[in-house]
Amino acid sequence: MSTAQLPTKNQHYTPDRWFFDILILTLILGCLLAFNMGYAPLSVPDGGRYAEIPREMLITGNFITPHLNGLIYLEKPILFYWLQALSIYIFGLNEAALRLWPMLFALGGCLATYIAGRVLFSRLCGWLASIILATSLLYFAMAQRITLDMPLTVLLTASLYCFLLASRMHPGKKRRWLMWGCYIFSALALLTKGLIGIVFPMAIIGLWIIGGNQWRQLKHLYLISGGIIFLLIALPWHVLVQWQNPDFFNFYFINQHILRYLNKDVGHYQPVWFFVPILMLGFAPWIAFLGQALKHHIVMRKIHPDTYLSGLYLIIWASFIFVFFAISKSKLIPYILPLFPAIALLTGNYFASLWQRRRPPRDCIAGFLLLLLVAVIGNCIYLYAIYGHHHWHIPASSTAFILSCALITLISSIAASISVWRWGTPLAFMIVVIGTTAMLGLYTIARPTLDARSIKPLALHLKPMLKPQDAVIVYGYYYQDLPVYLQRRIEVVNWVNEFAYGLQHQNANAWMISETQFWQSWYSSQRDYVIMQRKQYQRLRKTHPHTHFYVLDKTHRDILLTNHLPIKASYE
Repeated sequence: MSTAQLPTKNQHYTPDRWFFDILILTLILGCLLAFNMGYAPLSVPDGGRYAEIPREMLITGNFITPHLNGLIYLEKPILFYWLQALSIYIFGLNEAALRLWPMLFALGGCLATYIAGRVLFSRLCGWLASIILATSLLYFAMAQRITLDMPLTVLLTASLYCFLLASRMHPGKKRRWLMWGCYIFSALALLTKGLIGIVFPMAIIGLWIIGGNQWRQLKHLYLISGGIIFLLIALPWHVLVQWQNPDFFNFYFINQHILRYLNKDVGHYQPVWFFVPILMLGFAPWIAFLGQALKHHIVMRKIHPDTYLSGLYLIIWASFIFVFFAISKSKLIPYILPLFPAIALLTGNYFASLWQRRRPPRDCIAGFLLLLLVAVIGNCIYLYAIYGHHHWHIPASSTAFILSCALITLISSIAASISVWRWGTPLAFMIVVIGTTAMLGLYTIARPTLDARSIKPLALHLKPMLKPQDAVIVYGYYYQDLPVYLQRRIEVVNWVNEFAYGLQHQNANAWMISETQFWQSWYSSQRDYVIMQRKQYQRLRKTHPHTHFYVLDKTHRDILLTNHLPIKASYE
């Protein structure tokens, strides 16, 4: 797309232009976000887990209580499992089908950002913000990750956009429908990842009403009708799953929400500053302009009050989510993804304000220079890691990818920094987009070698040999993607973790076996296939030096064994 084709703020608005814009954005961003969608194996642990649970739903017919490897699994709500089950039912059990919904949600988030940007600011802002969101590193990476984070992000985004757009309208039918949309999407977010589906919209809207002195908005919240709609969507599954599992409320709300947030021993503990580098890297390359975008919207307070109030809403949105998770005791990289649409819209409107200027302001030039500086530092760190410090071990398969990304970033940032002086912001913006798109495409191609934790190679080797009576056992570790690729439940030795709740509430002795049961089976006439980590295998050989282990296949991390010598195997 050339810079001349991008829409400007002063162009005449017609319904046809809405259709044209959404169609073009859907085609362009859809191709970007879906690129190589079925190429990489399932990511672990989340990709395997959130594929296996809906697979088991289709087999058992139980669409209320989720199960993982035959055990009750109530850590997360139900909506994403239903969507995944639908995708498997229609398209079959394959990587592309399993990644379809995260990709569609990611595309929907970009289109929603275009709509919000166009209504709140300008048509040009909608275009730029949607492109910025799609090409930000973390958002793009999560578009093909089978997790709850992208669906949650987009549903929260839709809820928060609905309220903000409604607040700009006079009371009437359109405002009422938008407010109802706020409640609907909040309820769906609740069914996707729990209480933050309602906590985030309530807190962000409340803080904006207070901070922006928008008390008049309280008169038009449609609390009664909206509350009824919310409960009609969110309540039925919670009632049904509580009825089937009497301990659900305590485990789900107390342990998985409150204690996980407050207690560092329950979730994934990280320090308070953990999300600072995640935001800087995840919103790359646009993080170089976020400071200028925030400044641009703050100074609008006296110049353009409506723009300022919309910007304030987006700033509160991003700040609250960042602080909320920063002080949480449980942190994972994708947790801050829901703030990305807000900062993409802020950055998009900032670029839209620069688009027509013949001479960009100093802060814009400083942003491109900052991007250049980041690229140079990134290259220096890379070269130091490879050649200057032999204790840093980067896998050979990752070397070409890292070097290529560093060079693309360096070249595009140099070109953008030069062009912003000579030809203005549009060309510089497009250079950064093109360079970033190339880097993201390279990431998609290189992803299987960058993350080689999947058990797929061993599973594909094993699957043709399996007979119904054979046992498939994992020892000392649970491979989340193994039952997906084998399409069967597996036996597990010496592993509890996410199975703790299920083991307390059902008898799983037939497949959650003890060490004694494992060795009894290993020395029997039954054929066992065992997968374990190679370091675990080395320990096992030392403790059982006289036991025969027949090696069928191995990867850099894992090994496939059997207890009876097949035609093609090696004895170790």
